[in-house]
Amino acid sequence: MRNPKDDLRLQIERGKALQHEVEVFLHDAKMLNPRLAMGRTVLRLFDVGGRRDLVSLGRLLGAQGFVNRRNAINQSFEQWNQGSLDRLRTISVATRNLTA
Repeated sequence: MRNPKDDLRLQIERGKALQHEVEVFLHDAKMLNPRLAMGRTVLRLFDVGGRRDLVSLGRLLGAQGFVNRRNAINQSFEQWNQGSLDRLRTISVATRNLTA
């Protein structure tokens, strides 16, 4: 019979990788200016007013990318969490069966 705790090593490594992804995401989010000047960008989109408008447009597109990244990280976490709980339940049942 194999040790079910060996499967946890993969889950622990995946958890560390997810934690690193979140740290990178938070760092990138802090670098993005929260004032995206969306209204000014939309109004001047076709009549490019200058460098500030282009920077604002870039930040707006960057913010939209953050939404996609956040959703992907949330989905990865949910999958990791469910997998971890399943493995821990398996270990608990195996331990109970061995001690009974």
